[in-house]
Amino acid sequence: MVISVEGDDLLEAIDATLDLHAWLCTDDSYANAAQRKWWAEQLVSLTRTLDQAGSAWKVKDSWDGLTTRVDETVAQAVNTTISDTGSDASAHLRKAWDAAYGIQPDPTVAYSEAVKAAEAVTIPAVLPRDRGATLGKVLGEMKNTRARWTLSIDDKVGQPASADAVIEMIALLWHGQRDRHSGPEMKLTTLEAARMAVHTAATLVQWFTSGNVHRS
Repeated sequence: MVISVEGDDLLEAIDATLDLHAWLCTDDSYANAAQRKWWAEQLVSLTRTLDQAGSAWKVKDSWDGLTTRVDETVAQAVNTTISDTGSDASAHLRKAWDAAYGIQPDPTVAYSEAVKAAEAVTIPAVLPRDRGATLGKVLGEMKNTRARWTLSIDDKVGQPASADAVIEMIALLWHGQRDRHSGPEMKLTTLEAARMAVHTAATLVQWFTSGNVHRS
């Protein structure tokens, strides 16, 4: 029996199929060479079809689903950060990206995971002894010790730049999550806001893990 699907149902079916067969792309796959070759051919064919159709969707770099097509330079920068970080921040950032750009986006999850990714790199650097620290506490500490923080890049007079840009990004990420608590100021997170949060978090993760944020 042949089942015909189209539109969103077809996209969801493709996404689910990719997820179910992701094990065929892993190094520890139990599939034989013929099976792996066959699946690789299907992935190449699907990728070509999506590209030629000008689809808004593409196969994830991890080959386990579909993701929104984003500028390649931007997407590669985030993917490089995810692969190079190798920590809790990496896992949270990947979840944030998938929730923001996956076939069934969830802005709330995307924003929450973006915050967690930022916390995973900023808390050890700013408040290493505070087990209950949050991004909000990091923000407060960096504001209070602003003069102690510098960046690898120089300012206009040739001195190490202040960390004001980092503080502003942390503030933007922390205060922008309006659905964190209920109350009169609660506001549902939009997909646009969630995606911006993901890219902001990715920048923070890259800067902190690469040692470009210094504490004197």
